[in-house]
Amino acid sequence: MTKRLTKHEIAALREVEGGADVWGYGIAVNLRSVEKKRPELLKICRAKARLAGHLRQPYFGAVATVEGRKFLAQHSNATQRRSRAP
Repeated sequence: MTKRLTKHEIAALREVEGGADVWGYGIAVNLRSVEKKRPELLKICRAKARLAGHLRQPYFGAVATVEGRKFLAQHSNATQRRSRAP
């Protein structure tokens, strides 16, 4: 059984669709939740940014997988159909 994602988790996944370093705590928490519920949708890896130790650091890097991009495409199509319904 697949677990449903919240709108916040879907928005976080959309933020890293093409790959990105994650700087925000809220997005990081939501992406970790996606990783637990639907690990096939994204890959969490090391951050690309390498800054001096005293500067703010990203939490991690993340990118949506092929399955994740398909999920986002299907989700946006379903959302558009619902918004056009009379």
